[in-house]
Amino acid sequence: MEIIIELLGTTHNVLDRQKFKQGEIQIGRAYSNDLILTDEHVDESHARIYQDEDGVCWIEDRNSLNGIKKFKSKSRLSRQSVNSGDIFTIGRNKIRVLFGNHPVPATVKIRFSEVFLLWIGRLPVLAMLILGYVLIKGLTIYWATSTELQWSAIVSNNLQSALMFVGLAILVYLLSILFKRGGNFLSHLGVLILVFFFSEIFGFLLELLKFNTSSVLDSVTGFMESAGGHLMLFLYFWCILYLAFHIPLKRRTIICVALVGIFISIELLNRSRLEDFFAQSVRSDQSLMPPAFLLTTPQQSGQHFEQAFSLFEQAEQDKQARQREQTEVVQ
Repeated sequence: MEIIIELLGTTHNVLDRQKFKQGEIQIGRAYSNDLILTDEHVDESHARIYQDEDGVCWIEDRNSLNGIKKFKSKSRLSRQSVNSGDIFTIGRNKIRVLFGNHPVPATVKIRFSEVFLLWIGRLPVLAMLILGYVLIKGLTIYWATSTELQWSAIVSNNLQSALMFVGLAILVYLLSILFKRGGNFLSHLGVLILVFFFSEIFGFLLELLKFNTSSVLDSVTGFMESAGGHLMLFLYFWCILYLAFHIPLKRRTIICVALVGIFISIELLNRSRLEDFFAQSVRSDQSLMPPAFLLTTPQQSGQHFEQAFSLFEQAEQDKQARQREQTEVVQ
């Protein structure tokens, strides 16, 4: 019977896989073993896997210092029968024992999203993404600035964002290497730039909407801004969980929903603590932009003053009405 032994990583990803056809497999740190483990916590001759005359597969400890444990069990094993798919801990290594007839998972079709995520990691595509982001960022700053542009200040203010892009991509890439998943650093950077690119476009369109609407719609635009930010966060997590950790689609989506839910909960908790402050503060989310972005007909100043004075007159009438009512009640 053929025996396959897989060396597993932290998240049970397969680091190495070897097939053996002999009836007995010696495991240890010495070079004479069939399966050589380099962990210093493994003895020179640590364990063996063999078949008995009845065809039953066994794993046996060779009087090792740290012993053998079945996965999720704290008790040491001296001798244990093995079923296909069983996982054992030897030193600090996790190995999975499989028989040659063990079924494999169903084949997964390559999705467009996965091809696209790898495609944006190509150097020409990445260069176009960077150029597009710089252009949309520059145009947004240019159109939204009513005073003289200070290019040095713009560059210094956005240098932090650029360094954040690279730093976050490096961090995710290092995590993928740490978990033995590998990954494409340029794809990580491309995903990050793409998310911020669409976020910048969405933010500009939202500012344009706020500029052309009254403060009555502040709650609507505020919800759209929050929802857009959470959507971008979801998409970023969704892409990175595939690129860095190769997590399947269903698990990836569930994890992303949970992560975004945690972020929303944190925001709500922080907001509840500041409710009293904001309730007593007068603030407006109305945007200030150049007149060229005003898509609706602005209200004339005369009409604005007339409406303001009419409010004062109405308030005075209401005050006199309340005073008459109080006088009638006293009489």
